[in-house]
Amino acid sequence: MAHKINLNDDYSKKIKLFFESHENHINNKKLFKDFNIQNIHDAYEFQNKFNEFQLIKYGYPIGYKIGLTSKKMQKLCGVNQPNYGVIFKKRLINNLVINKEGFLNLGIESELCLKVSKNIELDVKVTKENIIDFIEYIAPAFELIDDFNTSYPINIFSLIAENSWNKGIIIGKKNKNFPTNLSKLNSFLFKNNKILDSSYGNEVLGHPFNPAIWLINTLKKRKVFIKKGTIILTGSWTKTVFPTKGDLLKFTIDKLGSVNISIN
Repeated sequence: MAHKINLNDDYSKKIKLFFESHENHINNKKLFKDFNIQNIHDAYEFQNKFNEFQLIKYGYPIGYKIGLTSKKMQKLCGVNQPNYGVIFKKRLINNLVINKEGFLNLGIESELCLKVSKNIELDVKVTKENIIDFIEYIAPAFELIDDFNTSYPINIFSLIAENSWNKGIIIGKKNKNFPTNLSKLNSFLFKNNKILDSSYGNEVLGHPFNPAIWLINTLKKRKVFIKKGTIILTGSWTKTVFPTKGDLLKFTIDKLGSVNISIN
């Protein structure tokens, strides 16, 4: 029988303490062990409760991030499946200068972002052939994460429970018209004007839209539909980079443009 977590008041109080440790940049891995989460379902149930506290501080949800969608990232983290987290309004960052002091261990992931153009109801089947009908634009993007100095390979239950480590997103050039052969597009991650990593779109579950289809189907099982205007980060094309102060980062996808940030 699967272990069932009990979301009673005492449990909620413990999650609040866990959330506060996040906000105060305290390594909370020992505290997390006390929750005894033993499966993926319970990890997402914990995430839902954890995100109730994020909602209060960071505003309403505006989208989702998908993680571990490439072999590079799965190998780094020691897992073989994607995961998702929620993006909140105040996590959408317009400032291109990031203060490293606001994180325990800042990581930057290079992604393709898309914005949903209309509601995707539960009875709608989204496929590789028709997903383009639901997309307003796509764009190169950076995701800011904080892994709290975790040890790799990671505990996937902890990653999911902690909202998949999302701490912010920065969206680059928005493309309402774009090529359909995204799997063949090359990308480059630059650090201080030198190439740090590169990859093709097919390294993200075979095609950059496949993670979005995975998310839609996964949420559908939870009776959650995707609303018009939802932003979806489809997973990192390159390995996570952990920058230092003074670093300049640029992620470029052929034919789609780039996104830039500097670390203070």
